[in-house]
Amino acid sequence: MSSAPAQPPKHLRSGQRILIVRLGAVGDVVRTLPLLHALRREQPDAFIGWLVEEPSSALLREVAALDVVHVLERRSMTAALARPHRLPAATRAFHGLVGALRDERYDVVLEAHGTLKAALAARLARAPVEGLGPGGSKEGAHLLHDVSHSFPAQPMTRVERALFLGASAGMLGDDVAPARGGRIDFGLRFDPARVERATAFASGRRPLVVLFPFASVSGKSKRWPIERHVELGLRLASEGVRVVLAWGSRRERDEAATALAAKAGVELAPATDLVELTQLLRESDVLVTGDTGPMHLAAAVGTPVVALFGPSDPVVNHPWEEAGNRRHAVIVKQPLTGLTVDEVIPHVRARLDRVAHRAQESP
Repeated sequence: MSSAPAQPPKHLRSGQRILIVRLGAVGDVVRTLPLLHALRREQPDAFIGWLVEEPSSALLREVAALDVVHVLERRSMTAALARPHRLPAATRAFHGLVGALRDERYDVVLEAHGTLKAALAARLARAPVEGLGPGGSKEGAHLLHDVSHSFPAQPMTRVERALFLGASAGMLGDDVAPARGGRIDFGLRFDPARVERATAFASGRRPLVVLFPFASVSGKSKRWPIERHVELGLRLASEGVRVVLAWGSRRERDEAATALAAKAGVELAPATDLVELTQLLRESDVLVTGDTGPMHLAAAVGTPVVALFGPSDPVVNHPWEEAGNRRHAVIVKQPLTGLTVDEVIPHVRARLDRVAHRAQESP
């Protein structure tokens, strides 16, 4: 008697319409990109959308594997609460978002953020929501999931957590597993014309080290003082290294310009959007920064990072690298203000030595 044919994995079928929900910070969005590309690899004919907040939306719009980006304009809505005359426009934008989500008729929502805010946003699409249970989510977010997948006790990076969700939902097939340190794809590849300015700025004298001393307003404890970054940069510049201090907002630019005033040797980077910053980091030999979005961008494009960790958990948040690669250095000190340049510079030099060694081996 012949056995019945094996059933396809749950959700792994042709023409699916999938929505990823990962709001929030750039670094967290970057670390969810491997889930997107694993889905696309396993389901090439799927329609895949992403619901995200404003800061990362421009970067996602450049990712070819996505069919549509839905933007939750939380900042605008929050600002409208303090300025009632803006409420009508904010309300219209929110209703437009809800309409767009529902018009796409998604089959399933992967809530990869794991917070109450994200779980509420996921419900807007009126499709079954799958997410992680306690340990993989917080604030009771799992209570708003249609399916909550049990989360193992061992700590996982955000990359592994996102892949674990996709695999638990039965959407990644048998040959894609969230193996620790496995080969994954972030998919941050751009049209050369789109990043021409950043590529041109990075060309020239080598090696090139980028410093990024900033963090979000709520992440001040993650910052190594900008004065130490400048001191590090000046010492590297005296050794023949080209050093660039990068920034994001106008406030950060002003702070950087003040810190570099009358100090020749460290360049101030030009204005870049997230896509151009990613390209600058791709073209660089080393990045020095804290637990920031640029740290994860650099890791995603293969640039060695000297990562300076204070209060962040380095097990969960370290820059991604494949098992056995040891591309990055993670330095942990609390408070981070106690970390000296003498403790950091050997790690930068070690990575520059590897770059020089590889250059000598190249034909």
